[in-house]
Amino acid sequence: KKGGRGGRGGGGGRRLRSQRAKRVRVMFDPSKSLGMSFADCIVIDVKDGGQAQMSGVDKGWRIIEVCGKPVVKGFRGSDRSIYHHITKDKTVPVGIVFDTSGFQRSA
Repeated sequence: KKGGRGGRGGGGGRRLRSQRAKRVRVMFDPSKSLGMSFADCIVIDVKDGGQAQMSGVDKGWRIIEVCGKPVVKGFRGSDRSIYHHITKDKTVPVGIVFDTSGFQRSA
């Protein structure tokens, strides 16, 4: 048996990442507002008290995967594609993977 950390967990608003992760997976409840805005796959605003803030999402993070589907930054319609996956079925939790590399929290 290989070593590891066990299960991945799950559920709305949970963030999964290691101490030095560059990729962070967050599960959102699609029946509620995500609590963030994005443009060109980059988070540009995080609303106080929203799902994104409660899960630790920060401005500057790049969306790289939604519902298991890779998102290509700069691809025409990429933001529209993200919204489509988020709103397709309001009963199924939405997993969004963010790339946090290059992101630096402002002091």
